[in-house]
Amino acid sequence: MTSILSKITKNKTFRLAVTALFWFAVWQILAVMVGKEVLLPSPKATFTALWTMLCRAEFYLYVGKSILRVMLGYFFGIIVGVVFGVLSVYSGFAEMIMSPLRSIIKATPVASFIILAYMWLTKPQIPGVIAALIVIPIVWGNISEGLLSVDKKQLECARIFSMGFFKRIWYIYLPHMKPYFMAAALTSTGLAWKSGIAAETLVDLSGCIGVMLYDSKTYLESADLFALTAVVILLSMLIEKLFAGVMARKGRKNDKV
Repeated sequence: MTSILSKITKNKTFRLAVTALFWFAVWQILAVMVGKEVLLPSPKATFTALWTMLCRAEFYLYVGKSILRVMLGYFFGIIVGVVFGVLSVYSGFAEMIMSPLRSIIKATPVASFIILAYMWLTKPQIPGVIAALIVIPIVWGNISEGLLSVDKKQLECARIFSMGFFKRIWYIYLPHMKPYFMAAALTSTGLAWKSGIAAETLVDLSGCIGVMLYDSKTYLESADLFALTAVVILLSMLIEKLFAGVMARKGRKNDKV
């Protein structure tokens, strides 16, 4: 009997279900204690609002636009971060010139970037730019750290045996850099998504998740606000899982090769 209970409690589905039920119960109790839907909507009201959204075609259009804008900025940030990371390691002049930029980007509040971008760019450009700014210093730092930690003995052996430039990249640098790049890419995914949605909300960009959040705040539709927040969280988790799966699959293929 004990072994059966032990197997059940170790089951991931069971643990997830129990955890979810516990926190939904806490949520329901708090909603009853507060007694005001405008301050804390009940789970039922939130799921009703979510179901209403899911039944509207424009909801999926808004979600698609948000994902497209933020992911374009995310991939642009990845590219720029890799380039800056390489330059900062192999060019002392570039490191001297650009290192203050990385510190400034990391230290500046996202809200300040959004306000500045609002002054200089069109509204549709802002979420992607903000997402890129969040991604760049993370990728930049990891790429620099990875390159600086490459085994010097391997590089010396490659030089002794006259290994070509591209072979060194393929057989030495890429395998070594893979965990650093993957860690940066996965860490920045959720941050880019959240900052992009925040930018949409603050600039009141039409036709996206951000404007739906803005409207729910304006009209005190708390159930819609909670439902949209759940959508943003779930999409963030889904995108991270998708990226992790793709990277893991590519990593296995490269290992086989």
